[in-house]
Formats: sequence, structure tokens, C-alpha cells
Amino acid sequence: MARLYAWDRGLDYERARRELLKIVRDREAKGVRGLTRRAYAAVLLIQLTNGLRVAEACEAALKWASTGGREVKVRVLKRKDVYERLVVIPKELGGEERRLVAALSGEDPKRLAAKVKVFCKRALGYNTHALRYAFITHLARRGYPAQLIAKLTGHRKLDYILHYTEKAAAEDVLRALLT
Repeated sequence: MARLYAWDRGLDYERARRELLKIVRDREAKGVRGLTRRAYAAVLLIQLTNGLRVAEACEAALKWASTGGREVKVRVLKRKDVYERLVVIPKELGGEERRLVAALSGEDPKRLAAKVKVFCKRALGYNTHALRYAFITHLARRGYPAQLIAKLTGHRKLDYILHYTEKAAAEDVLRALLT
């Protein structure tokens, strides 16, 4: 259950991944709406598995669709320097999903990001940024250092990551004490 005012919306990484994979693998989806839904879910899966912002995920998906490489570089948004980060395309996404994403290539990237945001909110019930923070929480719970998480997610300031991960850890400790 998503917590309404939590920074990560209480979204579980593994549950979100399963939910997105279910949509991506839905071979029964027919017509423009069904295929577009699968393409948007593929973009969101890339976002979730790499901790990207939605616009970065759209850029990565479009680059993947055009090049076919399993690794692409995207420019990190919200930074004034020209910093690029590596994006690894999940192994679950194959040729069929690549063709679905390639069909979106004529779309303006900003408009595509807006459409993916609306799809995520309406179809899944949470905003796209919750996927980014589900990734951060997932890594923190697995014991990865905050410096590494900040580097992976493109955060320049470590303070943000420390705030998010320490808050999540404190909530877990409190729950453990009361149960």
C-alpha cells in the first residue's frame, strides 16, 4: 500500500518491477492503446531499474530503440554541468519491446515524458518519481553506500541521498521496535 505523503510513496521495488513486467509482457494487448501501454511500461521499467528521472528514461529508451545497444549514455537533468550517466537496459526487454519503443521515436521527448507520467499516474496509481526513489530505497536496504547510490542516480549532493535513506532506515527501526 502506497503511503500518501512518504517521499518514496512506500513503493516496493520488486512489486513495481513485477507489475511493469506484467504489462510489458502482455501479448494480449492489441491496437494502438495496448501497444502504446506496453511501450510506456518498458520506459518505466528502464526508469525503475536505473533510478532515472522520467525524461532521462525516455531519452535512454529512444537511444536504445535506435541503436539496439544494451548500454546507453544519457545526460543527467537538473545539473548545470554536462554529466552523462550509463543506463543499462533490463535483460527482460527484447526485440519486440524495442520495436514498440521505436514506434514512439517520432514523438517530442518532452511530450513523451509527459505522456508516460500521465500513464503511470492513471494506470499504476503513483507518479514516476516514486520509481526513482523505490530504486534508491532498494539499494539502501541492500547495504550499498550512499556515495555509490548518489553516483548511480546522478545526485550531485550526498545530503539528499542521506536524508532519504536515513529516514527510511529510521522508519524501519521504529516499526521493528513496535512489533
